[in-house]
Amino acid sequence: IALRTMALARRGAINVHGALLPRHRGLFPYFWMLADGATEAGVTVHWRDENFDTGDVILQQRYPIADDETVFSLSMKGARVGAELAPRAITMIADGSAPAAPQDDAVSSYGSWPRPADGRRLRRRGRRYGTLAEMWQAFRS
Repeated sequence: IALRTMALARRGAINVHGALLPRHRGLFPYFWMLADGATEAGVTVHWRDENFDTGDVILQQRYPIADDETVFSLSMKGARVGAELAPRAITMIADGSAPAAPQDDAVSSYGSWPRPADGRRLRRRGRRYGTLAEMWQAFRS
C-alpha cells in the first residue's frame, strides 16, 4: 500500500523524522537518543523510498539536548522543529530546488519499541519518559 500511495505523488513523497538520519531510524527516536546518551537531537525531512527512513535527505536541523530533557519534552521540541521544516521542504520541492543527499548507511542505527531492559538503560542515564503533569502543561499552552 505504501508504494502505491507514494506513486500517486507526482513529485515524490516526503517524511518528517524526529532524528538526524541516518542515526535513529525507526520507531521512537526520542527515546533512543536519550537512552544512547546523545547530546544533540534533530529533525530530518527526507524523500520516502521503499525502505523505512532511508530516503535521501532534503533538510535537517540540529538542536542540543538539555540535561533535564525527557522523552516527552524532546518529542515536543522535535514536533516544533518538524512543523517549521516541512513547509520549507514543500516550497523547495515546488520550486525544484529540493536536494536529495544520500544517507550514509555505514553510520545508521535503527530502533524499534523499547523493551523493559531499554527502559532501565534510559533511567540509568538519569532520563525519564516524562510526567503526566509535564504533558498536561504542554498541551494547555
